[in-house]
Amino acid sequence: MCYFLTVVIPRSYEATLRQQLPPQLNLDLAPSRNASLAAWLQKDEVAFYLTGGMCSCDLFARAGSSVQNQQAALRQKYQAKGWSAAKMERALSQAGAERESFSGLRGDILALLCRVARQVGRVSVLVHWYSGDIDREAVVVSGRRPYDCREGGDRSAGAMIVENCWFDLIGDQDPPATGTWPAA
Repeated sequence: MCYFLTVVIPRSYEATLRQQLPPQLNLDLAPSRNASLAAWLQKDEVAFYLTGGMCSCDLFARAGSSVQNQQAALRQKYQAKGWSAAKMERALSQAGAERESFSGLRGDILALLCRVARQVGRVSVLVHWYSGDIDREAVVVSGRRPYDCREGGDRSAGAMIVENCWFDLIGDQDPPATGTWPAA
């Protein structure tokens, strides 16, 4: 079906996250109600899906996918929904399918989330390809890794973000010595 990017922040910083979303990127936050993802949250955290339209396919690209592959996947999804050719072209244009090829999390999205992490201490992200209902599908997570935003100024750094692994984007605090955050 589609990629969805899950973003986790401390509950008290939801407004901070929403304020950082640039209007020109047409990003949206929707609450995540996925129980398999909620099991990874600490009690003071809240999870959202960050989308660029209906999904996160324009925010994340599997390694090795090209602009043409990304565009073809979106076109196929839109055709399955019965969209007209004109509507598909508008959506592809709005989704930024014409921009340079990228791998992993799009560089501007990683930079945005790192800005939030610098303000709140940590933002966790997970990308998953959903085959069905995003709030009911069981997501198998391979683990958890820290990502130090203080070192990530390169827009290609998003290639380090891979599917089905939690990445803790660390702002101004030091990561735990174990390299992982405690589970819920």
